[in-house]
Amino acid sequence: MTSRSPCIVVTGASRGIGAHAALALAADGHTVACLSRSGGLPTADAAMTARLVGVACDVTRPGAMKIALGD
Repeated sequence: MTSRSPCIVVTGASRGIGAHAALALAADGHTVACLSRSGGLPTADAAMTARLVGVACDVTRPGAMKIALGD
């Protein structure tokens, strides 16, 4: 991610519980960094997708979150 605007990070956000959490946060108006191994986003309408940022990241790899989030 290159932006420094506030956002909430959700891991495993491309499907399952992580996707539901990311969508609920976006529905509440938050910008959500959706981390997943694929970098894919959960299925959502255009208005919701505008608040989601897909980031490819395998959180089991040391240092991967630091690289993915830029710090």
